[in-house]
Amino acid sequence: AQLSDLVGSERASVPQVLVARTHRSPDDAFVHWEGRTWTYAEALHESLRFGGFLQRTGLAGTGNRVATHLTNCPQNYWSWFGAQLTGAIYVSLNREHRGLILEDMLARSRANVLVTEAASANALPPRDRTSIERLIFVDHVPPEIDSLGYDVLDWRAIESAQSLDEPF
Repeated sequence: AQLSDLVGSERASVPQVLVARTHRSPDDAFVHWEGRTWTYAEALHESLRFGGFLQRTGLAGTGNRVATHLTNCPQNYWSWFGAQLTGAIYVSLNREHRGLILEDMLARSRANVLVTEAASANALPPRDRTSIERLIFVDHVPPEIDSLGYDVLDWRAIESAQSLDEPF
């Protein structure tokens, strides 16, 4: 199938493709992870919810950058698509980066949101050496993170967020 068959054009953004694919087959499997399956409709819903969180916290749209420092997990998709649904730039960071390399990548990315997991806490630089305004943990907030000075949330803040309206 051609991209134009799905979205009506040979050029499309990732969110446009996700929305079009969801409309075409909402109940098809999008991703399987740790015994759970998300359909395209569920994937779009999760992404719109993440985008809604960004919008309602002033971290959405042009000029904002959302970075992830995650192992393979569905929250990678929700963060990527949700950021792009708002017009923000998505930055995927290598999960193996630590210390000065991670600090440099965060600085170069100019991300103001970082989505990560508790196992990464010891790899993060102090808040005053990054542009990160909000740090979001997908699993739980580790106690040692308090000493780094970040504004921290866990994924429950995303799960309770109001979704964006579907953009297309």
